[in-house]
Amino acid sequence: MGCRSAMSRIFSIIMVVVIGCLGAFLPALADDETDKSANEYRIKIAFIYNFLKFVDWPGDNAPKKSNVATVCITGDKEFSSYFKTFQESHTQSLTININDSASGSVLNSCNILFIGKNQEDNAHSILAYVKHHPVLSISEAKDFADEGGSIEIVRVGKSVGLFYKDKINLRINARTAAEDGLTIDARLLQIAAEVIK
Repeated sequence: MGCRSAMSRIFSIIMVVVIGCLGAFLPALADDETDKSANEYRIKIAFIYNFLKFVDWPGDNAPKKSNVATVCITGDKEFSSYFKTFQESHTQSLTININDSASGSVLNSCNILFIGKNQEDNAHSILAYVKHHPVLSISEAKDFADEGGSIEIVRVGKSVGLFYKDKINLRINARTAAEDGLTIDARLLQIAAEVIK
């Protein structure tokens, strides 16, 4: 229990640093503290950056080996726009290519696939294109993890660490991730609200 608590604290500290960096690079998003939507987008961007650090992809084109990652966003043009603004505002060792027009079989070339609100009803059919490909699929769609998605961003009664005020947490389908050739760091699994094995 003590080890789990310590690891959760370490992960929370890492997330604080990432969120802080995002705030520095996205002043336009931080100007209005009442803008809940902007705040949520900052949190989602922070999650994606940390997923790239705490998930391993197979092969030589893995983000940690190539220093390049492809993030595909479908069904949320506003989030895509925020993410692109962030990308244009800073440089760092990992290059992230954002693709908001990928569809069909092209999706299986993404490292991360974020399925937004406008496509939540189609999440199951979208997942069919990336099944058994090393694509980390993420969505806020209800029961996304149960339907075979890798990570479901959820609202919970009580969250951990950095996100306790926002009540945001994760449901992770570790079985799906493993079947798709992805390895999720134990530290990320430990802070999740639920892990499907």
